[in-house]
Amino acid sequence: MSTELIYEDDDCVVIHQSGRSKFSVVSFASLNDRPNGLWFWGQAATAKHDIDSIGLVAKSPHWYPREVIQRAASAIKARIQSTSIGYGHSMGGYGALRS
Repeated sequence: MSTELIYEDDDCVVIHQSGRSKFSVVSFASLNDRPNGLWFWGQAATAKHDIDSIGLVAKSPHWYPREVIQRAASAIKARIQSTSIGYGHSMGGYGALRS
């Protein structure tokens, strides 16, 4: 399992954690979470179960507007499995529902 930063701009970071699952969890960090190395919300649980994961962490409380997700989309599409599950809470839950 490897973890790497796959995208960063002024609004967010996107981290990919490889796993052996045939699906990806796309995790959106909450309102008060900020980038911290290769950490993303839900990382411990997905790592424990060897689940392929993409983690988005906002640099401010911006609720993952469409423009932010669209800019990161090509990096995400290059790593995501054909089946994915959105995962988040608070602002992250909103991002998961919208995306």
